Amino acid sequence: MLGYALIRVEIQADNSWADIVKQSFDMGCRLGDDLAKEMIAVKISPPLKMALIASPKYLIGKSIPKQIKDLDKHRLVGMRISVQHGTELPWEFTQKGKMIKYHSQSQFIINNQLCKQAALDGLDITWIARVDIEKELSSGGLVELLADFAITYDSFYLYYPSRKGHSNVFKLIIDESKC
Repeated sequence: MLGYALIRVEIQADNSWADIVKQSFDMGCRLGDDLAKEMIAVKISPPLKMALIASPKYLIGKSIPKQIKDLDKHRLVGMRISVQHGTELPWEFTQKGKMIKYHSQSQFIINNQLCKQAALDGLDITWIARVDIEKELSSGGLVELLADFAITYDSFYLYYPSRKGHSNVFKLIIDESKC
């Protein structure tokens, strides 16, 4: 897209569920391709693996969680999608092929990527997309916990209404986004 100086793109990042047609957006992005039948989905990422993380500093003098229930003994930072959504997101894991939802009793609740910074600062354990912390895991700045229980979600998809008459710019963005 860098070679197209006349193209203007506006991106709004919001964790809430949006009705892109009702809100006059041309397209949206979300995990999975489970959309209304009149929508088209284009895969734009590999599957999303989650990770439970803490800093070595936080773990000093604490027992390392071996089971999901062991998290009850730790300080946690959770996430709320939006104020309108209301509840804190449960952390999802897999155990023996089944999804386990852990409802954390978080001391901090955040609605953005500050979870990573809180973990780096040694404040807590948090649950985050592994892709966002690969560098810190490699350098030893963060430690992955309960890796055998990590869940992997479907890929991110760009989605848009199947209506006809999309502009050439719209088609260019779709083509540039494909995984």
